[in-house]
Amino acid sequence: MILLAIDPSLSSTGFAVFDEDGKLIEYGKQTTGNKIIEEDRMCKIANKMKILIEKYKVEVVVMETQFFSKNAKTSMQLSRLRGAITYVCRGLNVDMKYLTPAEARKLLMGVGSSKKEDIANYIRENVIDLGPLIDRTCKEKNSDIYDSIGIGLAFLKKEEEAPAEPKADI
Repeated sequence: MILLAIDPSLSSTGFAVFDEDGKLIEYGKQTTGNKIIEEDRMCKIANKMKILIEKYKVEVVVMETQFFSKNAKTSMQLSRLRGAITYVCRGLNVDMKYLTPAEARKLLMGVGSSKKEDIANYIRENVIDLGPLIDRTCKEKNSDIYDSIGIGLAFLKKEEEAPAEPKADI
C-alpha cells in the first residue's frame, strides 16, 4: 500500500509519502501566504495533495483529525481545508483514514500524552533527521513535516498490529 500522511494546516500542510514497504520516499510541506484569499490557499494545498496522489499512485491517505482550538475561525478553516483534501481524495478513489494526535502519539510512543519533541526525536533516531523541531512560524518551520511523518508511521504501525482478516473457504 502506498500511503500519504497529511498534517493539515492552512499556513503549512505537512505531508509524507510511504512506499509498500513503509519506507519514507517523499516529505515536505505546502505553504501558503496569508496575502491570498483563503479559498485559493485551500486550492493550492488540495492541488499539491492531488499531484502527490497521482505521482505515487497513493492508495490510502491518513490525515490528522482536527484539533479544535478556542479560536472558532481557525477551527472552521481547518474543517474546510480537510473537506477540500477529502474531496480530492474521494474524487481519485483513494481510501481515507483518520488519527487523532493522541492516537498517533500512543501508537508511536506508547503514551498519548507524548510531546511533539518526543515524536521528532523518535523520527530523527529511526527515520530521518530534519534537524531540531521548529514549531514557530518561519521559513525553517518543520513541525508540520515531523507531524505528518509521525502520523504516517503511527498508521503503518496500527495496520501492522491489526489482526489479519480470516480468509473465506471456497
